[in-house]
Amino acid sequence: VSAAADTTNASEMSTWNNRTARVFEILKEQFDERPMISFQEISKGVTRRTAAGSFLEILQLKTWGYIDLKQDKPFADLHIESTEKIQSVNT
Repeated sequence: VSAAADTTNASEMSTWNNRTARVFEILKEQFDERPMISFQEISKGVTRRTAAGSFLEILQLKTWGYIDLKQDKPFADLHIESTEKIQSVNT
């Protein structure tokens, strides 16, 4: 990945909603340890409102191609997977 691509991503992030940027940072840190994260795990111990807000930010990151989402069946845990795009961003 070129330095120009990293710069573009970093400048793009500066225009994001603060909540989106925070969820991005949390996921990026978790992806350094493992390639897949459970939504149940990262939303454990938070209020329903916080979990719902995080869910919306996760959907936004999926729309932009930073993560992939997998769910085995309706109402099952959501698995958040790293993509090359999120790995190419230096935070």
